This record gives sequence, structure tokens and C-alpha cells, in this order.
Amino acid sequence: MSIGVDYDLFASARDAATPLAPGLAALPRPLIGCVTRIVPEFFDAALLEAVFRRRPDWSFVVVGPVCAASDALARLGGLPNVHLAGGQELAALPTFLKGFDACLIPYVLTENKQLADPLKLYEYLAAGKPVISKPLPVLAAFGDVVRVATTVDEWIDAIDAAVREDTVELVGRRQAIARQHTWDDRVRTIGRHILDAMARSSGNRAGTSRP
Repeated sequence: MSIGVDYDLFASARDAATPLAPGLAALPRPLIGCVTRIVPEFFDAALLEAVFRRRPDWSFVVVGPVCAASDALARLGGLPNVHLAGGQELAALPTFLKGFDACLIPYVLTENKQLADPLKLYEYLAAGKPVISKPLPVLAAFGDVVRVATTVDEWIDAIDAAVREDTVELVGRRQAIARQHTWDDRVRTIGRHILDAMARSSGNRAGTSRP
């Protein structure tokens, strides 16, 4: 079971009153974004460099701290259409998501990451944004709102399609899914599991009792 998303915070990315993060308005569109801690062994900088080198007309913004340097990250950050925004306060994230036309989950598929249920997925969906990800097992349940890709060509095609085919109806479906993964929803689900377990335990004791 994944942790819960702060739905109201991230859904505010769609509010007219939410400002756009500084600098985003000046970037060419489409504007593709990623919110993550940049850890080289988990962040596929080589893939992203290939994607955005081939599509210089796209802007790419990464929001999050750089936890360690790498040659691949240096090459990615050196592209003129790539912008590393650094770590940001949680409250500022909707101002970035507001400007993104699509959001990425570019994990290196290590054994650990194959088991991941990334919180950023639900944050992106709460903001109503198209999502493109490496093919994580957890995403099997989200096939109608998340595009998966592996190769550079697949990533380019998936991002292009996600931007071109976005609709108000899809925004609503994404946000409806995110609302099912809030902290309140998690608490209710855990409560149901506890009550079910207690009921089963009580029933077992009743069934084995002697007159």
C-alpha cells in the first residue's frame, strides 16, 4: 500500500489563483517536468539526455535536489533546453506543476525500483497532468491514465502523444484516481482491514469455543 497524497495541495496546480513558478513562463512549450530527488543510480539521466537532445524544441524542468553528481547528469544539465530548478519547498511544487504539459517518472529499473509505488505518481495525477513512466509493475492498474515507455523512441512518442491528446476529460479521470489515494483514504482502508481481521478473529474464537 502506498503512502497518501496531499490531494488538495497538488490539485491547487489547476487553480487560477496559483501562480506560475518564476521563469517557467519564458520557456518554450511544450514544457515537460519531473519532480524528484536526483540520485544518479535511480535517475535515468542518460535516457533523458537522449530524449531532449533529439527534441530541442521541448523544454525540460527537473525540480529537486541533486544528491550526487554524475557525468550523465552533467551532460543532461548542459543541454540548452534542460533546466535544473533544484530543491523546492513542498508548498511551491504546485506552482511548477501548473506549468508542466506532461510529467515524467524516469527511474532506472533496479530491483528496488521495480517494487516502487512512487508518491510522485499520485501528486502528478492530483494536478491532473499526463504521466509518462518506465514500466513499473504498480502501473498495471493505471493503464488508462499513465503511459509507459522504455526506449528513447518510445519516450519521445509517449511524451508527444500525451501532450497532443490531453483533454479536460482525462484531467478529471486522473484527479479522480488521485482522490482514491489520499491519507484519509489510506486511514479508512487500514481501518477496514483491522475491523475485518478482528471480525475473523472473533469468528474463529466463537467457532472453537466449547459449551
